[in-house]
Amino acid sequence: MLATANSGATWTTVVLPAGAPGLGSVACPTATSCVAVGDGIYVTIDGGQTWQQRTIPGGIPTLRSVVCPTATRCVAVGPNASGNNDPTAAADVVASGDGGATWNLISAPKGSAATFQISCDTTAECFAVGPTMQPGGAATFLVTPDAGKSWVNAPAPPGLNAVADLSCPAVHRCVAVGAQQTGPATAVTTDGSTWAVQPETLQVGVGP
Repeated sequence: MLATANSGATWTTVVLPAGAPGLGSVACPTATSCVAVGDGIYVTIDGGQTWQQRTIPGGIPTLRSVVCPTATRCVAVGPNASGNNDPTAAADVVASGDGGATWNLISAPKGSAATFQISCDTTAECFAVGPTMQPGGAATFLVTPDAGKSWVNAPAPPGLNAVADLSCPAVHRCVAVGAQQTGPATAVTTDGSTWAVQPETLQVGVGP
């Protein structure tokens, strides 16, 4: 793990506790506190200099994405492996109300097992996305109006089968990148409720 204290000009290596598992996502609710998730949950309160392990509730093996919409509220999501055999399986979702010190299981809608990424456009509204679990099915889109306390299925953009990442740069404005059967595509919302698919035209070998 790397950390910077000068806006990215230089980076230093941070040593995690012995035996720490792989981590793949990090969010910092304050200037000194951060939460990292993956095959475990680790929390720092000193700007990344030291990290402490926290327990993932419910025996969840892996979390793929974490976001902290407020200084104390953090939400993490991950795929539920049971979805490979059970189309009604729900995503793995956990949330913290104390900056990552403790975590609770959160119920997710049925059929949302393939949830990989989360992003928030306000301190309360967040979206979680992922690919379809069924051949030819629609991508997974979830939305919460209360910072991850409750979740509902959101209508997936027609034709979008997979979503690899998601970012919400402004209120009610989010962009998801993924694919439809004809190739790469992006999905955009400007109202937080409806999404429009925009096929991507890839230009190979074109640069500045």
